[in-house]
Amino acid sequence: MKVKEYQEVWESDFSLHNDLKDRFIRQILDCGDVQGRSTNVKATLMTQWKMQSVEFDMLDGWIQNEIMNRMGGPINAPDIIKHQLYLLDCWGVVYNKGDYTRSHIHNCAYSFVYYVRSPKGSSPLVFDTSGRKAKPDEGKIVIFPGLIKHSVPNNRCDGRVVIAGNYILGAPNQRML
Repeated sequence: MKVKEYQEVWESDFSLHNDLKDRFIRQILDCGDVQGRSTNVKATLMTQWKMQSVEFDMLDGWIQNEIMNRMGGPINAPDIIKHQLYLLDCWGVVYNKGDYTRSHIHNCAYSFVYYVRSPKGSSPLVFDTSGRKAKPDEGKIVIFPGLIKHSVPNNRCDGRVVIAGNYILGAPNQRML
């Protein structure tokens, strides 16, 4: 899909979704709400910024591979060869009825949203300038340049669960700890 910003937005089905979904949900719920609606995300639960586990490492590796493949592999991706792609931060969110995310951008190379659980009535990810929407299909990962303005409208159900994060191009010491 192309958005009005003339930036490519990639949508892919996460091949490990069925194996990892329940573990991700448990880890997010176990972490609990750390942010208390203090960010652009006005949701029932938002975890710490740097979720880590074997499962999150698997998700990170899959997304990095997807970005590299979409850029044409190492030969056609000189910036990623010169600089390593690093996961800067990664968090989980539980949206219930009426929860939303205000319009914002991320200061990073790429951002992603992974729809872990999407009950009927789940809100899409909206790219605000174009009005284009990424349908909340369970198991789908949406990858986009971090500087594209995006939001989530009022959710119409309970239990929408996503994992979101940001990637930078930079030195290893900038990597998520």
